[in-house]
Amino acid sequence: MDLVEAAGACLTRLMKWQPEPLVTRMALQVGYKEVRYAHLLSGEPPAVPAAPVPAVRETRDDTVARLQATVERLEAEVADLRRQFAEFKKQFD
Repeated sequence: MDLVEAAGACLTRLMKWQPEPLVTRMALQVGYKEVRYAHLLSGEPPAVPAAPVPAVRETRDDTVARLQATVERLEAEVADLRRQFAEFKKQFD
């Protein structure tokens, strides 16, 4: 029996523990393929909200346009910072 099988067997025993189960299997979360477990030592675990699934995927053209806009904004910020630094530097010349 490998380690994964041994852990699974142990969790199964804990889920069938009498008089009350000590472990529960959590609902499968979006984006995860592994089953999650939670202890019941302090009551029921809080429900974990499922990750929202984006309604529309961004197309490659949208991504490129967004990145171009970001580059233009950053270039303008750098130009403004250079101008401010030049004015600041003039105070000490």
